[in-house]
Parts: sequence; C-alpha cells; structure tokens
Amino acid sequence: MTYNRIAKKIYHTGINVSDMDRALHFYVDLLGCQIKLDIECKGEELDRGLNLDECCFRLVYLQIGSDEIELFQHRSGPKKSSADSSTSTIGIRHLGFVVHDIDESYRTLSQAGVHFLSEPIHNADGVKWVYLRDPDDYYVELVQLPKKN
Repeated sequence: MTYNRIAKKIYHTGINVSDMDRALHFYVDLLGCQIKLDIECKGEELDRGLNLDECCFRLVYLQIGSDEIELFQHRSGPKKSSADSSTSTIGIRHLGFVVHDIDESYRTLSQAGVHFLSEPIHNADGVKWVYLRDPDDYYVELVQLPKKN
C-alpha cells in the first residue's frame, strides 16, 4: 500500500513552561526571538481538544526566522517536568538554534547566568555547537554553521 505524504512541514514547537516571564526573558531577551502573539486561552473546546478539565493557560507564539515556538504556562501550576532526564533519554530532547558567533553567544549568555553543559565544541568540519539549559532545565543547542565560500 502506498501512502501520500501527510505532513508538509513543521508548524511550531510547543514548550510548557513554569514561569512565562522567566521563559520570555530567556527566549526573547537573551536568544532574540520575537513575540508574535500573547493571549489567555480557556473554554469548553480547549478542554475537549486537550482532554483537560477547566483548562486555562497563557499562550505566547515566538518567531525566530521563519520558525515558531509556542510557549504555554498552565494557570493550574506546573506539573512534573520531563526535563529531568539526560540528553541520551529517548524522546524529544532539545531545541536547536543557529547563531552567528557561538563564542560570543556563549560569553553573553554565561554572563547572564545561563548554565552550559560545556564550552563550545569546534568540530573539524567547521560546525561549532554547545548545549545549555533553559529556565525550566530543558536542553537547548546553539549551533554555528560554517561560512560558505
């Protein structure tokens, strides 16, 4: 049996956060995402669609290049975090961002108190990368791609 392609592209990446203001400081002020939408969401359709009772959350869409990140802060408070595992745990483990200068990004974010797993790694193929933790301890990767000649 032949299947047609169902998905065309990624629409957005959704992240549940414990503190929206803290998350916005990280993703907007430090990483440079732009706020596209900031609203409060609740109602019967939302309850039904998410299979939750009396769901209420703040939803913020962020734009970075042509991609979007969707941040949720549920008003009922944070639940157990899945960020407590290592980078080798099966499942979605990190969000990656392309940066212009990884060493400068590392210095700037370190001075702002961001926790990195190591100093930037410089691969022989010209790719430079480093992992860090966001305010809810999710892994974030910064990547500097080699310049094209």
